[in-house]
Amino acid sequence: MKGLKVWGWILFAASFVIFWSCVLFVPINMNRLNAGEALLLAISFVCFILSVTVWAIVRAIKESQTSK
Repeated sequence: MKGLKVWGWILFAASFVIFWSCVLFVPINMNRLNAGEALLLAISFVCFILSVTVWAIVRAIKESQTSK
């Protein structure tokens, strides 16, 4: 359970860092994204969705353990 929480925080931190590094350090022209910028944004989005999924799993496990 603790490892799952750590994995969720790692995914969340990775999505945060990748997104803001893409926004701040790579000049984004919203009319034309190059392949690298689009890939970074897609990876940050996937990491964020996975971190939310891990959070939901941890919460469901915690609720099932307290209801017993």
